Amino acid sequence: LPDVYEQSYPILNFNISKKVAKSVSIAFAANNLLDQEAKRVQSYRGQEFIVSTDRNGRTFNVSANINLR
Repeated sequence: LPDVYEQSYPILNFNISKKVAKSVSIAFAANNLLDQEAKRVQSYRGQEFIVSTDRNGRTFNVSANINLR
C-alpha cells in the first residue's frame, strides 16, 4: 500500500498579554482560528485519494500570572 500523507493547511494563532499591576499580568490566546480541514491523502498510479479528513477545532485560553518575587 502507498504511504499516507497529511496535506499542509494554514493555521492562524493570536496571543496577547497585559501587565495590569506591578506583579500581575493577564493573557489571552486563540489558536487555530481558521479551523481548516486536515486531509490525509494517498497517491496511487498518479491519482490522489483522500483517506480521511477532520478538523482540529479552535481553542481559547485566558490566564492570570502573579509574580511572587
